Amino acid sequence: ASTARMDMEPPWVPPERETQSYPSVEFDFETAALPDHQGYEDVMNVRTMFETLCEEAGKFEESPVLHHQMTKHVLSRDNLYDATASILASKLCSEDLPEHLLFAKLTQELQQTPKIMSDMVHDLLWIQEVDPATHGLLQPFLYFKGFHAVQVQRIGHSLWLRGSSTEKMLALSLQSRAAEVFGVD
Repeated sequence: ASTARMDMEPPWVPPERETQSYPSVEFDFETAALPDHQGYEDVMNVRTMFETLCEEAGKFEESPVLHHQMTKHVLSRDNLYDATASILASKLCSEDLPEHLLFAKLTQELQQTPKIMSDMVHDLLWIQEVDPATHGLLQPFLYFKGFHAVQVQRIGHSLWLRGSSTEKMLALSLQSRAAEVFGVD
């Protein structure tokens, strides 16, 4: 039997840390998913997000190295749905999953499920708010594999919920490919 020693110091307790609180981003999920919504000046909606990404991408258009990437994924696109599908399709494509077919299916799914887009806008704003190393919204949109993995998971989940065997198989294919490309499971 063990006896407690009365002369022992209590367990070490870390000193209280000052917590930093971030300002909350005013965000309306319903209106954010509507690309042509008017009247909410301080809400970042899908259209405003796309305009912001285009503005940021335009700064790199003169770069011989970055020009193609900025044009392919942002500047040549008409909206955020297409830009998102473009970046995801280019990351996920393989010999078995051609980029142009993935692009078409991803665009279709994003347009049919506006909640995915509103959540994505919220994700980008959140990343910008909490990650001091992020400058702008274009960086996470183009380069953050965790961000990409979350968007692919949402698309796959949406496909799975539809329930057809083809859509479930595509959802599994996207999940499998995302695990390979982004290192997530």
